[in-house]
Amino acid sequence: MKKLRHTASVPVPDVLHKDILSFLPVKTLMRFRCVSKPWSSLINDRDFSKSHVQRYINGGINTTNEFTLLIPSSLGLYCMDSNSLGNIVKLKPPLQTSPVDTINIIGSCSGLVCLITSYNFDMVIWNMSTNDYHKVRYHDNYVSQCPITFFGFGYDHESDDYKVVRILDFLPTYPHQTFDVQVYSLRSNTWKEIGSFQMVRFFMDMVENPVFVSGALHWSAYSKAESGLHSILAFNLVAENFVEVPRPAFLVSSQHCITFGVLEGCLSIRVSQLCCPNPTEVEIWVMKDYMVVESWTKLFSIGVRAPNFVDIPMAPLAYSNCGDKLLFHEYDRLYWYDKRKKIYERVGDQTFIQPEMSLRSLVSVSAYRESN
Repeated sequence: MKKLRHTASVPVPDVLHKDILSFLPVKTLMRFRCVSKPWSSLINDRDFSKSHVQRYINGGINTTNEFTLLIPSSLGLYCMDSNSLGNIVKLKPPLQTSPVDTINIIGSCSGLVCLITSYNFDMVIWNMSTNDYHKVRYHDNYVSQCPITFFGFGYDHESDDYKVVRILDFLPTYPHQTFDVQVYSLRSNTWKEIGSFQMVRFFMDMVENPVFVSGALHWSAYSKAESGLHSILAFNLVAENFVEVPRPAFLVSSQHCITFGVLEGCLSIRVSQLCCPNPTEVEIWVMKDYMVVESWTKLFSIGVRAPNFVDIPMAPLAYSNCGDKLLFHEYDRLYWYDKRKKIYERVGDQTFIQPEMSLRSLVSVSAYRESN
């Protein structure tokens, strides 16, 4: 019998530890913090959390399993696992709520979600995976003076900062809109007055929350010079100004209805034709190369289930694990759409008002505050 020879173990370099751990899901990493102090220090490191999120963006981790569907309601804030879409779990966000309050989602980015209450205007930036959070304060005098307020939330990659955008409309007038814009920096914990913007060429539609992608918040707008033709306006979080995003060349009719979303890290739109008396389908397009008009690409068409289907806002949320199904939010319901079979399957029998897809991550809110 051959005798086995003992060999000394070779220490694994720290850089290799970091690289291997960056491929693991958040729940596993949360448990691995208890393995040793060096591992805990590594996993809690801000640079590691950033590289871990980058793995999601680059497709190095199964992203569908790491997304949570957040569902606000009059009874509180709930979540569902985006892969199974099974049981609904009630969350306990760090907000002060009154009996008449509802919790609204401003936006979600890199695992951080920005929430605000409808009555007390209590605002928080919260990582629901780690329960790390920061309360956002703002000028109380604006709350009583401004009847119309819009919010957005996203990430400034150049300054490595998370920002809340607040748009104030004191005197809504037609045909011109004039907005005061404020930007909150998580890193500095301060609000900054950006200035007033008069929308001479456009009329902005701010009914829906803006979509954050490619470093900017995106709203639907209507061109005044082109008889209400659809346009796309974005607030760039690096430059902190409004820019026009090139619309698809086929959007030549004001009768088109569009809804924004994010698919595979790209700006996406759902397009239907309102003027068509018997619509048969809606189309899903993505801008594969941001700000390049030629990069608008049609992914597929979706058959219409009912004659009034196109009149209802329908937002694409995410692909299934296999990529053969697409999750949609339509009015107050969720549907899986099977692209191959061209059939719909409703998800549960609950109502879903403005659900938001949120990534699980280790990004620390406290680390940004402590870095000052």
